[in-house]
Amino acid sequence: MDIANELGYSDVGIFNALERFNIDTRKAENHFNPTNKFIELLDGTLLGDGWLCGYNKSARYGLEQNNKPYLKWMRNKFHNFDIKFGKVHDKITTASGIAKRFGRPPPEEDKEYLTYSINSLSYRELKEQHLRWYPDGDKIVPKDVHITPLSVFIWYLEDGTINYKRTEGELTFCTDGFKTDGVKILKDKVSDKVGIKISLSEQKSSNYRPRLSIYRLEDINKLISYITSIPKELKPYYGYKFPNLKEPALKLRR
Repeated sequence: MDIANELGYSDVGIFNALERFNIDTRKAENHFNPTNKFIELLDGTLLGDGWLCGYNKSARYGLEQNNKPYLKWMRNKFHNFDIKFGKVHDKITTASGIAKRFGRPPPEEDKEYLTYSINSLSYRELKEQHLRWYPDGDKIVPKDVHITPLSVFIWYLEDGTINYKRTEGELTFCTDGFKTDGVKILKDKVSDKVGIKISLSEQKSSNYRPRLSIYRLEDINKLISYITSIPKELKPYYGYKFPNLKEPALKLRR
């Protein structure tokens, strides 16, 4: 794209900006086939750190993380469904900015973090998913959310934590970005699908918003066994979330 080359921006950024202001382009509309496997992938990341930005007739997907290898892995997963992205961008994010975004009290120490983000092109088919997840502008948990080994795996990588010992443990999904009714939908669906007991926990760290917690070791092991096996390229970064792995892993905390 000539404009992108002249200004030094990516094609994705220029195209999305033109569409945001309803400026016609010579570029053909972007389309892909949203298979069930794609919806599983999308639902997993939207339960986690992913988001959709909707326009008049289309929407685009974005994800921000402090783990660059994971972003590249996710981008490749989306590429399998013919969804194109721009470059991986980096920026400095502050602890107070993160707290504000999630409605939490500001921290005593305002640390800085290097984060990375990816953004897709806008696609007509993503508009339907945007309306499903953001019907009134705010992100919700759709009643038809896909709970599958793939979706729970992605969700767990992006927004799951685990403390695991030989005799006790706690696996938590940080669902404090959703309202209580949506969290209850997830609680019932995951509990029924995996056959485990899940508790709603409200703690100071989540500004007393509900999170899903699993305490019994046998239930934690059931969930870990249910989800998709972790790819070898992600083991150095997320291996600590899988207590059954014997090999050492680099603990990259959120």
